Amino acid sequence: MAPNTCSNRTHGETESPNSNGTTNDPVRQPVQGPDVLAAFVEQIASLIGVNHHKNKNVGYNGKEDGCTFEKFNLKQPPIFEGQRGAIAAENWLCLIKKLIEVMNCSDEQKVRYATFKLTAEAERWWVVKKEHMQQQIEEGALIRWEDFKKEFLDRFFSQSIRLAKAQEFMDLLEGSMNVEQYATKFIELSLFAPYLIMTEELKAMKFEKGLYPRILNYVVDSS
Repeated sequence: MAPNTCSNRTHGETESPNSNGTTNDPVRQPVQGPDVLAAFVEQIASLIGVNHHKNKNVGYNGKEDGCTFEKFNLKQPPIFEGQRGAIAAENWLCLIKKLIEVMNCSDEQKVRYATFKLTAEAERWWVVKKEHMQQQIEEGALIRWEDFKKEFLDRFFSQSIRLAKAQEFMDLLEGSMNVEQYATKFIELSLFAPYLIMTEELKAMKFEKGLYPRILNYVVDSS
């Protein structure tokens, strides 16, 4: 089974002052305590609006109203053409997955609704792949959602690409990026190498290692 790199991501949130008039800006506000690096990573994530739990069910009223094609389309699911690269493929699958799971769709509906949004190269791929998959299963049996996801990722987000992204994470440095850009890239690429940052301490150490010296000195001085 292909690894799950999906996450709930929000963007564009702004930082609001605390009750004492300060903000949570990790560049302007010193971080103190023994977990300074882990706290720094968390503050960076907060700054750029990364929250893996917030807005999980945006647009969902909490009721299992059933899964219909009309309701699916009302959510304005994106199309996928197959020509925008591996990250675009992974992002599209994550968005579709969130929609159909929150709507309580069946396995058959998940596959039918998702593949309806394939166009151009991706649609041509699916026409051929679907016929091949149906030849491999019992007559009358349905293509499972998990099988579709595996085939989709193998085609548009292959193992070789995932390994390349993991290597990119291993080599990641802030370089000419600002702190927000570095943090965004760090979080994006970390999804492809979770085994490198299995604890908050390891995550903080990896984040610190790639920091530009002026920011690294700030963190060390704050500790």
